[in-house]
Amino acid sequence: MKPQTLPVRLFAAVGALALLVQSEPAQAETVCFDAGTAEHIQAPMRRVDASDKAFAATNTVVEGASENVYLEIPKIENPTDKDKQAQARYSFSVAKAGEYFLWLRVWWDDECSNSFRASLNGQAPFIMGRNRTFRRWHWVKSPPRTKQLNLEKGTHTLAIMYREDRVKLDQILLTTDRRFVPVDIERTTPTE
Repeated sequence: MKPQTLPVRLFAAVGALALLVQSEPAQAETVCFDAGTAEHIQAPMRRVDASDKAFAATNTVVEGASENVYLEIPKIENPTDKDKQAQARYSFSVAKAGEYFLWLRVWWDDECSNSFRASLNGQAPFIMGRNRTFRRWHWVKSPPRTKQLNLEKGTHTLAIMYREDRVKLDQILLTTDRRFVPVDIERTTPTE
């Protein structure tokens, strides 16, 4: 049986594909910070130190947060308009402009306590969460095509706001890598 030869064009295509695979991908921009580092926290949202024995003696504390510190909106029986103003604000910088993806490491109690609102640079808030992973730390991603996440190089402001009570927030991560999926506690970005 005579061996078959492949057309030269096929070899050229395979060679080009090999070069494409070998080329270094563009470096993704990623910023990660702990929720407990908020510049401003408005009650009833509060900072919880899980290692604080006095707090743990009278409150339910969740273990497994980064640095053992997280933010929470505790159970509120009849939330007032003032309660609904609860939020935490952060300033962060990105080194390059681009489309970013926002991830929050959260703890939900149940289907009635599984979301936050988020806003970048004072724009209209969008909802983060509403998934069905309960009673464990996990990551939730911003909705697809969120226009607020097209960021310019420089400093930005993020607000994480009340939508439901009995929710907890551990870490915040923004990345330009659309395929990146955080799994556990992420390393925080050093601040300058």
